[in-house]
Amino acid sequence: MKQTGWKGKEITEKSIATILSVRMNELIWNAVAADIQPFLERPSDLQLLTRENCLRLIDDRFSQ
Repeated sequence: MKQTGWKGKEITEKSIATILSVRMNELIWNAVAADIQPFLERPSDLQLLTRENCLRLIDDRFSQ
C-alpha cells in the first residue's frame, strides 16, 4: 500500500476482510462481469462471478 501512496489507516489482516467486503458491496456487478468476460476461456465461468461468491471467498480466507 505504501507503493501506491495509500493515505488511509494501516491495513491489517484483521481489517482487510471488512475493507474488501465493503468494496464488493459498492461494485456494479454488471459492469464487473462485462470487464472480465473477454478474459474468460469459458464464458460459462462468468456465472461463478457473483457478489455472494466473492464475499464468501473473503469470509473463508480471513475468518481462519
